[in-house]
Parts: sequence; C-alpha cells; structure tokens
Amino acid sequence: MSDKTKEDLLATYLKAPPDEFIGNLVHDVRGPLSGVISAAKLIEVILEDVEINDREQLIELVEIIQRAAGNMRNVLEIAVEYDRIQRKSR
Repeated sequence: MSDKTKEDLLATYLKAPPDEFIGNLVHDVRGPLSGVISAAKLIEVILEDVEINDREQLIELVEIIQRAAGNMRNVLEIAVEYDRIQRKSR
C-alpha cells in the first residue's frame, strides 16, 4: 500500500462492494506489515555486527518501520470509520 491519505482509503472502501471490504483491508495492511518485518530483520542483522558504523542505515530502517506502522494504523482507523458509515446506512 502506498502512503494513501485517510480520505483516499475511506473513498476506496466506500466505492467497493461491502463483501470485498475484508479482502481490501487485509491487502492494505499486509504491505506495510511486510515492510515492518523486513526492516526489523535488517536492523537485527546490522545490530549483530559488532562494528556498527552505519547509523544512517539504521535511521532509515526505523523510519520505514514508523511509516509502515502509521499506514497500518490509518487503515485500521478507516476500517472503524467504514463500519460506522455502513451501520448508519442500514
């Protein structure tokens, strides 16, 4: 998932048929989660090296984790908003 705004996410979910919501949600969380896992593994590899000289690389990986976690949080917040809107429309 790219760094979509909350408004973009909500619009995408509201346009899709309700029975596709869970599939879309899983898809949008899976990408950032993979980024978090990969960055964490790279940090682990770097930290295993006794001579840590690449501070910039660690900072970049931490930023990847923060961005991916923020994207996942946005998706989950929009899922709650989507559910609220769907309940109102019934």
